[in-house]
Amino acid sequence: MVIVAKKYHENECLAHEEKDDERANALALDLTKKCFPLGIQILRARDITTYNEYQTYTMIEDEDEFVERVLAM
Repeated sequence: MVIVAKKYHENECLAHEEKDDERANALALDLTKKCFPLGIQILRARDITTYNEYQTYTMIEDEDEFVERVLAM
């Protein structure tokens, strides 16, 4: 599952692929709680290519780096 972060009204997206669906769901929920007040949308998707509005994204392999960069958006 791919977790995507996008700041509202901006084009930059960050993405992280998580192999374990349960971990992906937990991470997305945690990020949603932290990011919603910051105006950052968190999306979970099996296939990110079906969402045109998220096509310009940077894939980040490391989960800790992903979280750090999302919170700094």
